[in-house]
Amino acid sequence: MSFFICLFLITGCSYNQILPIKSIKPVIDTHQENITENNQQYNLEITYPRIEINAQNKPVINKMIADEVLTRVEVFKNDVLDWGDEDFGVEGMVNSLYITYESKLINEQYISIEFQTSQYFVGAAHPNN
Repeated sequence: MSFFICLFLITGCSYNQILPIKSIKPVIDTHQENITENNQQYNLEITYPRIEINAQNKPVINKMIADEVLTRVEVFKNDVLDWGDEDFGVEGMVNSLYITYESKLINEQYISIEFQTSQYFVGAAHPNN
């Protein structure tokens, strides 16, 4: 399963507001944010980008990305809690969520990021990709 986040920096993007872009040529760099949690109920391995850009809307861009990823993590955790301690007769298996990303296009005008997700719930025949 994949999802995309695409932002158009020339015209701005909307995240509860219109974001004006100054006519400064942005300096763009990306850094990885990582979340790893391993316990008896689930394994999480999450990687998502933090965009470093010389633009007024940098905090909003990074908040949009983090909100999307962290929402998916919370939904997964809630789904695991909903299953409870159901015994599916599968030893050594654990629920898991993996999210990685690939920057498709990052330049002065556009940011396009593809996220690849895989989640598995104990007892399922195969993961959702």
